[in-house]
Amino acid sequence: MASGSTPASSESQRKNAVPQIKLTEEQRQQLMEAFNVFDKEAAGKIDVWAIKVVIQALGYEPSKEEIKRILATVDKDDTGRIDFEGFVTIMAFKMAEPDSDEEITKSFRLFEDSRTGVIVFDDLKRAAEELGENLTDEEIKEMIHGADPNKLGAVTKRQYLLMMKNGDV
Repeated sequence: MASGSTPASSESQRKNAVPQIKLTEEQRQQLMEAFNVFDKEAAGKIDVWAIKVVIQALGYEPSKEEIKRILATVDKDDTGRIDFEGFVTIMAFKMAEPDSDEEITKSFRLFEDSRTGVIVFDDLKRAAEELGENLTDEEIKEMIHGADPNKLGAVTKRQYLLMMKNGDV
């Protein structure tokens, strides 16, 4: 064991290590778009209070403790602001974690506005508009069609869970 290194510090380092995720250009672009929504002055930094909102908009539900832990990792100077690469680091943490059924169900509810227990065209169209996605009606129909093996024009919570767990999004 190296001098000054203890099993406890080694364990702590593993917990705070940045996951090694290779993001695609499309993923980086999506993260940049989400980041830019909160970078109003185009200063290349966003306030840490916006982090939770951005993470939720991307479909994740972080706890307060998790947000504090993540921010301690990327806002070491305690400025209250992070740059895009810090934001990418945060999202690497989130993207490396497997989604729990509870988190997936919460994200289902964000889409399922009709309160019918299924995601329909109008639900997905509203969500896309709220997120600033410029999807055509045809693209939205294709998304529903791809997740709806029964071809009923709606995605059930079970289908959504399976799709999200299999990474078919």
